[in-house]
Amino acid sequence: MDPDDLPGVLADIAGIAGIDAALRCAARLGGPTIYMPRVYTPDHHDHMLLAGVLGDDVARAVVERIGGGMVRIPVARRERVRRAVEMVTAGAPIRRTCRELGVDDHVVRARLRRRSEAR
Repeated sequence: MDPDDLPGVLADIAGIAGIDAALRCAARLGGPTIYMPRVYTPDHHDHMLLAGVLGDDVARAVVERIGGGMVRIPVARRERVRRAVEMVTAGAPIRRTCRELGVDDHVVRARLRRRSEAR
């Protein structure tokens, strides 16, 4: 998966922090629009949410790059499921991977089953 495959600001976040970090943002913060001032302040509510997912330094870099107004973080469910299947196929534990990316492990198992049946 390439960062440009991600919708909206998730592509920007992936460019700064990596695809897995962007997908964690989608899982935990996706859906609502948040206000992101151009200047990072650790005590700003939306910045604290972002820092909780990405860590303070990465959250600061994201805000400096895409801040300055209202930002909608997409849910990106399809991309999260695709990434979970990739990670599990590469050997990552399915339950932990699904928990981190906020996807149902039954969906990932079904995709893996379909993949193996298609071969």
